[in-house]
Amino acid sequence: MTHHLPALARQAAQASAAIRSGRAQQRAADLAPIITELRTGGAASLRALAAGLNRAGIAPPQAALWSPVAVKRVLDRIEELAST
Repeated sequence: MTHHLPALARQAAQASAAIRSGRAQQRAADLAPIITELRTGGAASLRALAAGLNRAGIAPPQAALWSPVAVKRVLDRIEELAST
């Protein structure tokens, strides 16, 4: 029976990844209008966008504060959603 464990673990990992990806896509879609508003207000860099999200009190995906890297990842997801 233990020989099925690697296959089950692989299936569980794939299911978990699909759920996390879906949540990240939804989060990016939710953040898109906020990021557009920040850009309209003059935030042109990743650092400025991160600062704006932090000032707005919007929680980042993992850390305590938004970083330029986290903003870039969200922007990439937004772009990905726009192209589908």
